[in-house]
Amino acid sequence: MTLSDRDLSQMDTDYLDKLPEGDLRPLSKQLFADLQEARERLKQSPKTS
Repeated sequence: MTLSDRDLSQMDTDYLDKLPEGDLRPLSKQLFADLQEARERLKQSPKTS
């Protein structure tokens, strides 16, 4: 993953509101890539019920 747990814990709506617009697109791409990777990992892990 490209963003650490620490990175994510420091983000909130206030942080995003203060972020320059030019930084929002790269951040969105990082978050999207992380989400895709996390979902792919969930698909690969064995289901426990």
